[in-house]
Amino acid sequence: DPIEAARQHLLAPQRVRAPAMPSQPRGRDRPAAAEEATEVHVHIGRIEVTALQPAPAPRKPARSGRAPLSLDDYLSRRRGAS
Repeated sequence: DPIEAARQHLLAPQRVRAPAMPSQPRGRDRPAAAEEATEVHVHIGRIEVTALQPAPAPRKPARSGRAPLSLDDYLSRRRGAS
């Protein structure tokens, strides 16, 4: 599968050689910059990010209003009798 082969190639560690920059001019005791190459290993993997949920709003206190009407009370009020 060409897609899987490309994926494996991209996920495989790659070696990169970068020459170090000499801080002083090269002399007899100073090796060449190519001999001082720094190795860098790059690994590309999976990063998982999880969003934080905001804190829930505080609950409102229950109302202490009238008690619910019974069906008989509702029907009698609807007919006009109090």
